[in-house]
Amino acid sequence: MVPQNILMWKRALSGHAHLILLISNDFDTQTACNLAGISTVCIEHTVDGFPRFDLMMRKMETIRKNIGPGIVVFLNTDIEFGRGIESDLMTVINGLLWLGKNQVELLVADKFSSPFKHIGMSSYWFAAMNRWDVKNDGKRSTAYVHNAGGFDLWAWNIDAYGPSLLPFDIPPFRYPLASYDNWLLDMVNKAETRTVVDITGVTKAYHMNHDRKNYHDLSFDGDSGYYLNKYLALKNPDPMAKKHCLGCGTLVEAPYIVEKTGFNASTNVPVFNLKKRQKLSYIKNKNQVDEQVWTYTRKAENHLISISRYLSHSGRHRLKNLVGQRTNEDGYILLTAVTHNYRQFLLNLICNLERLGSSYDHLVIAALDYDVFQWGATRGLPIFFSPNLALEERALNESSYDYNSREFRAVTKQKSQATLKILQHNYSCSVVYMDVDITWFLDPFVALRQYMTSKSGLTIQSNAPLIIPHFPGQYFHPHASVSRVQSELESNGYRRLNSGLYVAPNSRIMRMAFTDITRAAVEGQYSEQQYFYYVLCSRAPSTTIGNNQCEYHHKSGNLRNHVLVNTLDRYQYPTGAVVVVTSAPNETSNIYDAGINQFENFSKHKVIAAHNNWIFGQKAKVGRLTKNGWWFLDDELCKYSGDESILGPLAM
Repeated sequence: MVPQNILMWKRALSGHAHLILLISNDFDTQTACNLAGISTVCIEHTVDGFPRFDLMMRKMETIRKNIGPGIVVFLNTDIEFGRGIESDLMTVINGLLWLGKNQVELLVADKFSSPFKHIGMSSYWFAAMNRWDVKNDGKRSTAYVHNAGGFDLWAWNIDAYGPSLLPFDIPPFRYPLASYDNWLLDMVNKAETRTVVDITGVTKAYHMNHDRKNYHDLSFDGDSGYYLNKYLALKNPDPMAKKHCLGCGTLVEAPYIVEKTGFNASTNVPVFNLKKRQKLSYIKNKNQVDEQVWTYTRKAENHLISISRYLSHSGRHRLKNLVGQRTNEDGYILLTAVTHNYRQFLLNLICNLERLGSSYDHLVIAALDYDVFQWGATRGLPIFFSPNLALEERALNESSYDYNSREFRAVTKQKSQATLKILQHNYSCSVVYMDVDITWFLDPFVALRQYMTSKSGLTIQSNAPLIIPHFPGQYFHPHASVSRVQSELESNGYRRLNSGLYVAPNSRIMRMAFTDITRAAVEGQYSEQQYFYYVLCSRAPSTTIGNNQCEYHHKSGNLRNHVLVNTLDRYQYPTGAVVVVTSAPNETSNIYDAGINQFENFSKHKVIAAHNNWIFGQKAKVGRLTKNGWWFLDDELCKYSGDESILGPLAM
């Protein structure tokens, strides 16, 4: 169901502006909006349910640039207008259009109680409107201007040649929690590329007063983003960013004010006036000067505990809480593990899952080094850190994690420990584990449901090379960066279990199996993958069965309790070493070279997931994903399939 006020906005803006609703990846909301003719844009949400403010702003600017030059206006959905949505929305739009025709001095707030600093002339601006807060009695007659920030409407103009809103990145604030709006206005002013304009006088925008929160208590409760927002505002890690001061970022910093002065009788269009302020007003009192502002800011900054210390105490990122919140109705979570070097692959996997359904809501991420934990938690990802999972040393470059390198072997040994940790932590929770370099074409929980029962045993991907159709003994190159391999009919051959994708239903014998795997891996010199085969298929009394199964038995010799190990169909779950014959027997292509349509055409099977392995180098991996349209990431912004629908011409 589309909220009534959104439908009213659509009617008011028809023929005058695009109405685009920023939402989470909610299929029902998208469908309802699309049926109502309202464009939607998906924005990634944090683990605590809030949208990322930086991604919201970047998405808005990207859309406007793709459509063409114009004005971006952000308006919160809980804003009400005095004379009605249609009348007041058009007043705002007319005011902004009028403002866009004016070239003014580029003035910035430099020092308190001093004239504004003159930079030059400019056609680029950032406008914001103070809201009118309505008290709990609901009477607009007693409403008052919220002049300390808390903007619910802001706008800026864009063309192909002008500056972006900011010349540096916005931190990953949670919207609509503390600090983000004051930081934004303060930074626009300090970037000195746009003039800040106060449009509070254009019309009255009312906002029902929320219950006041004790932000200090919220900052340290371990479960909110208030502290992170405050921390990021005062300690933005971008080296290009200016320093934010507490109390800064209110509309007293705007050197210009736009006011509505009446109506043109002949056109019935509002008449506006652009007024210049003489100097920067005070924040707190008439005695306030810059040194007091910065002393106050430094004092607050010094009271902030380090982000690492805060995150280590944050209940939101403890394994217990994540598992409790993100387990699905069948008792499963999706688990992946990542190092800082592979964080972009993690984001791409998240974008992939978001496009397919609700599986991302059940994803839990094991951080294999502290850098990636801090990076992920700051961005609100469902990530946990356990010191015994962390690598002892950081890789120096991306090639350090190439297949079979020392660092690669160290990384892979931590992944099965993360699975074991979850299985031991909560006996009712089972695990679907997947590497971050897997591309899914069907929701994982839908695809793997038949294997997610207590009687399924362990279901795992095979890493065995294969030519389709199989040519016994034939060699081929999966990729130019790796050696030739021989096609193998058996999917359970020597060391061919792929620990990058498996389904592990929780049971006592399953926990024993993973305990054996992790112990063997820690004691051995090879990668984790070798010990999956060794423990589950090779070490007596465990054994292989036929061409595609193994049977794990604990080394104690109890043959009654066992885990049946099944390998996934290589046609449906191909690795980089599963190829099809495209013409002559000597010409083969894997799914990345042939593309999914041609691969499926030759294999006669629908592909469910492809594993981007049997290749060296991150750049090469990204390259073949990009070539096939499977790189769903634009910096940190997910590209959704519906985004393109809003890039057409304005529908009048």
